[in-house]
Amino acid sequence: MLKSVCLIYKLVSIIVLVHVLAIFVQPVESFAHGNHTKYSRIIIDPLITHHSILEDEQRINFFYFNRQRIAGKTSNGVGMSLELAYAFTDLFGVEAFVPFASFSSSGFDERGIGDIEIQQLTLSFYRNFNFVLTGVMAFVLPTGSEARGLGSGQMLVEPHLFMDAAAGNWGIQANLIYGAALSGESETELEYNFSLSRTFFGEKFAWSGLIELNGGTALTGEESGESMLYLTPGLKWSHQGWHIGAGVQLPVTDHRAADKIFLLQAGFHFSWK
Repeated sequence: MLKSVCLIYKLVSIIVLVHVLAIFVQPVESFAHGNHTKYSRIIIDPLITHHSILEDEQRINFFYFNRQRIAGKTSNGVGMSLELAYAFTDLFGVEAFVPFASFSSSGFDERGIGDIEIQQLTLSFYRNFNFVLTGVMAFVLPTGSEARGLGSGQMLVEPHLFMDAAAGNWGIQANLIYGAALSGESETELEYNFSLSRTFFGEKFAWSGLIELNGGTALTGEESGESMLYLTPGLKWSHQGWHIGAGVQLPVTDHRAADKIFLLQAGFHFSWK
């Protein structure tokens, strides 16, 4: 298992390196696809909720987990997730998420790669200046160790539905994600995200205040009926395609992954210049 994880990690690292080199070798203009610049600038990239617009994007997310519940123990931990997206056209694209986590408490110290998600079919089937709908078919690979609390130990299939809308200077974005286990115990869950943002524009940059609801409910399986919900206030700053964001996830439900999750992220959208 460890050899397989190392091999996958090396392959992903090579892909990332080639992608980054291609970015700096080619002119930026070559990465802009179709009508991306015609979408409303009010549609942002929230902290957790996924946006619907297809683009070429590189983003890195950092997490700090306060009193994280994992492997039957409570600990503090840090994590990161690398996101890589490429849009072949305004209609079709692909994306990958590569997570890494490290957490520790008394007599408990784990770190390593988590479960990699591959969104190999991303279809933006409705595109309007102020309203975008996108469907995604994704697979989550069991690359993280379940015994060490780094993964689920299951391969999952996850169809997604993403929505973006803009009205005035307000942005409304939402996700619905259905997950079903393809290996291990038979389990299904529904994940949901909602973001409300207000964007302000300066001469050279824009910034957005936002608040999100991020949660999920186990539909079947060992935790059937259990729900988890977080309220996530945050800020985002953007300039010529670059964006930086920060926020904190605060639990609403007793069932939770951690007491607080602090978020920091940075990324670049080639088609949102």
